[in-house]
Amino acid sequence: MRIRAKKGFTLVELMVVLAIMGILAAILVPTASSILPGYRLKEAAGDIKSSLLLAKITAIRRNSRCLMVFNPGIYSPQGRIGSYHVFLDTNNDWTENDAGGNPEEVIVPTTTMPAGVSMDSAVFVDNGNSQADSTRMFGFDTHGLAARATNGTFVYGQARVTNSAGRAITIALSPAGYIDLQ
Repeated sequence: MRIRAKKGFTLVELMVVLAIMGILAAILVPTASSILPGYRLKEAAGDIKSSLLLAKITAIRRNSRCLMVFNPGIYSPQGRIGSYHVFLDTNNDWTENDAGGNPEEVIVPTTTMPAGVSMDSAVFVDNGNSQADSTRMFGFDTHGLAARATNGTFVYGQARVTNSAGRAITIALSPAGYIDLQ
């Protein structure tokens, strides 16, 4: 008489596998939740840098000044504070309307910060229009350099994004049109 081997797992084997999976989950979940804020911060800063590079390339390619408007807010650990957008400034007046009062061409629509990330600062020096939003804009000229203000000086400055863990990345913009994440 031949005895067939039973196929499958015993209850003990199944319990051991489930216990190992539970231990791994207990280790990985806190690790993943501590990594996520840093990932979101780097992603938001990278997106801003990409939009600035697009503005620079667009200014060169279209032979017209291209501006990025930063709209910072008050820091919140929940994030989704602050936004930015990019537009073509065809009449070089640092406003979002052309000479006829019509809206300029939007290159990057308004983009809001992701969950857990706040744009809490954006300060740019001397764009020359003395309006309340004069410190929130940065532009590139037709050569890819920082655009000159209406008074002839170059614009430069920085924006800062901060995550829910309090870590910040600064996007610095130089008069030479250099974009640096710090």
